[in-house]
Amino acid sequence: MPRSPKGQSQSDPFQRRRSDWKPEHEWNSKSKKNPAPQATATTEPYHPPAITREGEPVLLRSLLLNGIISYKPEHLQLRDPAFTVPDHIYQNLIQQYHDTPVTGVTIVQGTDGTLRWPVDPKLIEISRSRCKGVQIANNETLMLKTSILYGQVSFRESDVHFRHGTWQIPQFIVELLREEYWATPSGLLYIISDDRGNLRQGVKVETVSRARTFTNKQRL
Repeated sequence: MPRSPKGQSQSDPFQRRRSDWKPEHEWNSKSKKNPAPQATATTEPYHPPAITREGEPVLLRSLLLNGIISYKPEHLQLRDPAFTVPDHIYQNLIQQYHDTPVTGVTIVQGTDGTLRWPVDPKLIEISRSRCKGVQIANNETLMLKTSILYGQVSFRESDVHFRHGTWQIPQFIVELLREEYWATPSGLLYIISDDRGNLRQGVKVETVSRARTFTNKQRL
């Protein structure tokens, strides 16, 4: 039977880093009226935290401390709350990486339903730099950090730095981002929520994108 991990009392090897950062927009998500729920019993479409290039769902991505998957908020990057890591994966990771102080692991479900769990130390930096350059108040939570490409929010695993469970971006925000950044080749999107559900976001445009925008303006 699957079980929850134990013995995760290791000290946090990272410190949360913040700096002054102001969002470009703020939204009150509660002010938007949602359509009345339908009486029909329909199955909600499944939205995994991220997908691979081949369209496979990523069920979990986090840091691995001495072979043990960490569920600390500062270490978790992607997680489907409905997914429980099977015991044989826990045992395999502990046996192979019990002497590795810290690395990263991703659990992916293949198209045939089988699970694989590659280990990648590059995930350490993704957790370490999660809030770099972003000011987050004590009553706020980072909901999403990912790439935005020509106004399209990317949920490809290689682009998503962090996602709060399977949280979905409200459609009106998706549309606003598409309208504002349709001409921006690449940027880094942050969406933050306070304890009342009010959302704010900011997009850090890549240096190359800024240079292209400036050049285009000079030609006008």
